[in-house]
Amino acid sequence: NPAINYSFKAWNNGTADVALDAKIKYTQTTNYNATYESDISDTAKEGFVEVKFAAGTDGEFKQVNGVDQKTTIYVKKDKLVDLTDVAPTVTGKDKKTFTGWDSDLKRTFTDATTTINAKYTESISDKYVPGWTEITFMAGEHGKFDTDGTTPVVVKKIWVDPKAQVALNEKAPKVTAYTNWLFDK
Repeated sequence: NPAINYSFKAWNNGTADVALDAKIKYTQTTNYNATYESDISDTAKEGFVEVKFAAGTDGEFKQVNGVDQKTTIYVKKDKLVDLTDVAPTVTGKDKKTFTGWDSDLKRTFTDATTTINAKYTESISDKYVPGWTEITFMAGEHGKFDTDGTTPVVVKKIWVDPKAQVALNEKAPKVTAYTNWLFDK
């Protein structure tokens, strides 16, 4: 069986693809090598279906090395393919982080056209996210952020996606200075 993303094409005798259905006499050692063709193409082909990748409004496909990325490809219909290595790279916009696709990239495609949409999450989280950078806000000795019942809250943590550029002004806690003290940024 050929590896995923490839289909058997023909037998080759070293100079050309050959059909083995003709009866011939073999008087010397003969080698035939299997040849394969890709089940993924940049152009439309007979027996292939179209797969489109969509970034949506929360992201974009930026150029890679000055070249536009391929966002439409063609795959052999009804054949298991893995598009992980050919899927475009998505960059989240405005506090959004790309988290994956809304469809498996390793699957069989049967429809004439399939659109696979990018998914996103906020680039800043109040909860721990593996691989993200922890940011700690500390109120210092002369202030607090809030109260938790009767206990002043003096530390707040958030996590940010290290690949995203984020402004923290909306996530920074509001500081309340203790009596006789003034908070100055």
